[in-house]
Amino acid sequence: MADTSLPHADTVAAARAGGDAQRLADALATQADALVKQGRWREATAALDECALLHAGLGQTEREAQLLRMAAALCRFSGDLEGARRRAEAALQRVPATHPAALAAWKELGETEMAAGRAAQAVAAWTGALQLAEAKEPPAARAALLERRAAAHVHGGASTAAAQDLARAQELLQGSGDAGAARRVRIEQATALQAAGRLQESAAMAQELVVEARASGDAAVLADTCLLLCAQALQRGDAAAARDAALQAREAALQAVAAPSYLAAARALADAQDALGQRVEAYRALATAWATLGDLLGSETARAWVEPLLAALARKWGAAAFKEVREAHDSERRRALRAGG
Repeated sequence: MADTSLPHADTVAAARAGGDAQRLADALATQADALVKQGRWREATAALDECALLHAGLGQTEREAQLLRMAAALCRFSGDLEGARRRAEAALQRVPATHPAALAAWKELGETEMAAGRAAQAVAAWTGALQLAEAKEPPAARAALLERRAAAHVHGGASTAAAQDLARAQELLQGSGDAGAARRVRIEQATALQAAGRLQESAAMAQELVVEARASGDAAVLADTCLLLCAQALQRGDAAAARDAALQAREAALQAVAAPSYLAAARALADAQDALGQRVEAYRALATAWATLGDLLGSETARAWVEPLLAALARKWGAAAFKEVREAHDSERRRALRAGG
């Protein structure tokens, strides 16, 4: 009897009763698509698994590999990483090593290994994808694969290798004429260099990026680069420089209407002001962020983003000190409002 809780249950049941493998495979594919749209990933995976088996029996190995890769992705989304790994590896075995379906399977395996925290295996998977993509994929696609492998390197503590991958990605994007994407990759490269302890190189690259971002009017890159400069300044104990960089980042993020970067800049500014002993200014940075993000995203989202940061300050300073700072801030704000009429 058909499971009537599943979409297209009657169609699947009729195809199953008819004994036509191709018809049943098509019905299961339709059912899986509907289940995915409903967010029922585990049930969709079961439909795809059966569909893949049917295509295997029909000798349609390319379609089988595609379905296995899709099922692997659904397993990953639902948290079944072992199931995702098995299906991605099975997809690789179903088609020739140079087949486009193999590239998709390598990419899925890379994402799965990353989700599982297996950095070395993720690097190997992204390497497999890159080897296949080298002669077939456009520069932007290869750059994206290099970025993913770089992320795996970072996860495994190999920041120098990550910087090398990102340098190659930046070259590919620059060569293809996508200067904006190349700048974004250079932020990642500078961050990887910093993580590798190559602080002077990282700082020099960040300073170059600031100049380029200003010249090109790329406010989003300017915001994120200034955030990196702020982190570098805090790392070397220069809270004043960190404050200046955070202020620039906040201004650029506003110009770019980049809410996540604005929040990061506000948090960095609060950290810098706190390091300078200016607690009221630190509190003001987050209070201002709450109001500004409320205008951009709505009051509830702003609360969800900023309230935890204020709670962290309260824990750090102590409840009594935090209350004193908040009251001082509110008093200054009331005086300013009265003075402004």
